[in-house]
Amino acid sequence: ILIAFGVYLLGMIGIGIWSMRQTKGADDFFLGGRGLSAPVAAMSAQASDMSGWMLMGLPGAAYLAGLAVGFWKDIDELSKIRQVDKLFEPKMEIEKRNKLYHGWLRAVERSRDWIEH
Repeated sequence: ILIAFGVYLLGMIGIGIWSMRQTKGADDFFLGGRGLSAPVAAMSAQASDMSGWMLMGLPGAAYLAGLAVGFWKDIDELSKIRQVDKLFEPKMEIEKRNKLYHGWLRAVERSRDWIEH
């Protein structure tokens, strides 16, 4: 099994190196050189959609199915078994946060001019 994994790993590294040499810039990397056909773009959108469903929708559907079949009595039982490992609360002063946020917005606005058309 280790030999098969090693061959697979080397193959993936080889494909990565070959692809890296074929890529000419950011547009080429992120947008496929703007030459993706409609079916390929649709498959990419579908894969993104499915990953969102798997992350967000599937756990909710599992909870609802558990409620429907009586695995849990009600929503209150679910909230009792939920455990919070860590709670993150902002400690920064609101004025400082707003100043930093507006600086970030200005930086984003300025960076929009960097995009090559």
